[in-house]
Amino acid sequence: GVMVLAKTSKCASRLSDQIRRGEFHKRYEAVVEGHIEGRGRLVNYLVKDERINKAFIYDEAVPDSRYCELYYEVTGHEGGRSKVLIDLVTGRPHQIRAQFAHIGHPLAGDVKYGGSPDGGKLSLRSVSLSFRHPVSGKIMEFKA
Repeated sequence: GVMVLAKTSKCASRLSDQIRRGEFHKRYEAVVEGHIEGRGRLVNYLVKDERINKAFIYDEAVPDSRYCELYYEVTGHEGGRSKVLIDLVTGRPHQIRAQFAHIGHPLAGDVKYGGSPDGGKLSLRSVSLSFRHPVSGKIMEFKA
């Protein structure tokens, strides 16, 4: 997948600020269990249980929950699964995995959230990342 690393602590701080302000654009590709069609938006509330390293999704705010949102578009189907492109609006821990499991379409290979074992591989990868360069201000885009 695609990752960005800062060369200096000053750049890391500026990139972190962009992430907090929602100025990073992150796109992922996943294979989910079952047949899903078209495109959609998932809006939920997430609570992460650090003890068991798992996120729980709710349709309404609950104590200690955090808002989470993503958009998805189905790009294909094969063998009872659907391939989706995902644009994150928020970037919560385990967000993609937990939100798709919540709607009955866990990621292939994601046993923790109800997916099939699929050879031990989680079917999720970062395919593009764009942000403003912390020094030049130029928009940078990287694709896998």
